[in-house]
Amino acid sequence: MDFIDWCMVVHGGVVSALERAPQLRGTGVGEQHLKMALFGDGVLDDSSFQHSSRQRALFQAVDSLVAVGLLEHPQSGYHWLPSRASRQLAPDLTPLWEAICAEVLDEEEAAVVRAINRLSARTEGAYCWLELIEHTGVLCELDWNGGYHHFAPIAKALHAVDLLSWHPTAGGSSQRATYRGLVWDTRRGFTLHSRQIDGLVQEWETTSVDFKQELRLDTASDKAEVVKDVTALANTQASGRRWLVVGFVDKTRAYYGPPNPALTQDRFEQILSEYVAPAIDVRYEVWDYRAGKVGILEILRDPTRVPYRVARSIGEKGKRRVEAGQVFVRHGSHTAEASEEELRAFAEERAWFLGTAS
Repeated sequence: MDFIDWCMVVHGGVVSALERAPQLRGTGVGEQHLKMALFGDGVLDDSSFQHSSRQRALFQAVDSLVAVGLLEHPQSGYHWLPSRASRQLAPDLTPLWEAICAEVLDEEEAAVVRAINRLSARTEGAYCWLELIEHTGVLCELDWNGGYHHFAPIAKALHAVDLLSWHPTAGGSSQRATYRGLVWDTRRGFTLHSRQIDGLVQEWETTSVDFKQELRLDTASDKAEVVKDVTALANTQASGRRWLVVGFVDKTRAYYGPPNPALTQDRFEQILSEYVAPAIDVRYEVWDYRAGKVGILEILRDPTRVPYRVARSIGEKGKRRVEAGQVFVRHGSHTAEASEEELRAFAEERAWFLGTAS
């Protein structure tokens, strides 16, 4: 768990407290009710809670949620309610995170945010909080030669957009991470990948995109199917990048579940190097998506190598099987053997890129 996850736990605690005591909708959930929702009823008799890291974690989380508009104060004092924005966003905070990650930072600003995030975050058990860090510790982490006079204006500018919390002192400054700064640092890949996957799902299967609910590489037939699908994506003459996406239901386009953990870059490379000629390059990654993990196999096409052929026969007869020498292409969302005309087109394409075309 990181501080962003902890904030979501606290937000859930507010919602839970309201469910347990609906009369609080008029006044908001107070500190006592929220403490019980998060830490159990026994916390009320726990004198050690006051001024503890748990209390600090609680107040930092609610303050952070108020700052980004996910909680609001219905009245003065320590009372909170989920905001209308949070009710509209829940359970998907991607739009909020995308807005935060859209902030453009230069190299030094990004380095400062990341350094303070690394130094500031603390975790204990099931909760997190953020510590103030002296500027000397940040400069040591950054290993900058410019000293505090170089660091201070950068930190001040980042404080102005709430990407860190900066507090000047007589001898320098103290600073800590913020929710926005942590999102910018740790959720950029998530928001980018979610947007990319949404775009692929919306367009669905094309000549350059194939979706699988599940994908396995255990049996000969499993391997034959992968060889067929990957070579077809690589061979087809289409512009743009080529993807095989694992984790969505074919008929409904709904998210199905995370990919088989046995799928790895090395495993794909091993099978494709053995059963495809010439060598075909792929890149396999597991991306974070709002609904869960998604397997992404990118096929890297080299026009000087087409067509990619089946190098060795594999698969069970009468079932999924490919034969040595076969060349596959995609026609829309369907895979088929290449025609004579398509094979001639491959030869012409290869010759053109190699500079040998007549």
